Amino acid sequence: MKIRLIRAILMFGFISGFALWATGQQDTLNKVDKNGKKHGYWIKSERDTLLYEGRFDHGNPAGLFVYYYPDKKIKSTVEYTQQGKEARAVMYHANGAIMAVGKYWQQKKDSTWKYFNESERIISIEHYAKGVADGDWVKYNQDGMLIEKVQYVNGLKQGDWLQYFDDGKIKIKATYRDNLLNGIFYLYYSSGTFCVAGKYENSIPVGTWIHYNIKGEIEKKETYKGGKKIKTEQLQPVTEPDSPEAKKEVEEMRQQLRNLGIE
Repeated sequence: MKIRLIRAILMFGFISGFALWATGQQDTLNKVDKNGKKHGYWIKSERDTLLYEGRFDHGNPAGLFVYYYPDKKIKSTVEYTQQGKEARAVMYHANGAIMAVGKYWQQKKDSTWKYFNESERIISIEHYAKGVADGDWVKYNQDGMLIEKVQYVNGLKQGDWLQYFDDGKIKIKATYRDNLLNGIFYLYYSSGTFCVAGKYENSIPVGTWIHYNIKGEIEKKETYKGGKKIKTEQLQPVTEPDSPEAKKEVEEMRQQLRNLGIE
């Protein structure tokens, strides 16, 4: 959703909110119906801190609600429909910029959710089916470049997992099956040369894993069995990178491999 369109929707929302507020003043505030359920216009505070305001219909939120930060800046606006079951939300950073836009169904994330940084640049998109991850999930860097993509099916990661460097070059190429890494795994340096190549079976490293130095030369081969490293064949002496940038990249690669169970 374009920011301009979101702004237009919000303007409509605030106009509606003002009408709601004006109508609310004609009600007796913060009352319940004969069954003890919230009914009418409510303004909720805690220790003199405004939390939210909006209208309830016999216990169900109805129409526009506005939620606040402790400093009274707007934290989110939520439009409730279908007796409170469906809610379309816009969330804000403390500086007033849009942080997230999406829909809830029965208090669970549903359909497409978009997230933005404090400059309102999109940083990620997620897809849900009534609270369950379902569809492509993507992440972007601060310049709007795609840096990660993975697909979910009924809450489980399925298919290709791709990560990219900020310039668009491939960083990781792997495959998920039922939320577990399966098949060939590739990790690349930012230069485009291999860093590591190996194989997973149900997120367990198996067989021979080949490690390359930053010059693109095969540095060593490691053999795994049952997730345990049983053999190491050193083919090149370990050499430290010759620049701070290269050294930082190599360390980041090593940490990423450790996170993935590869030492």
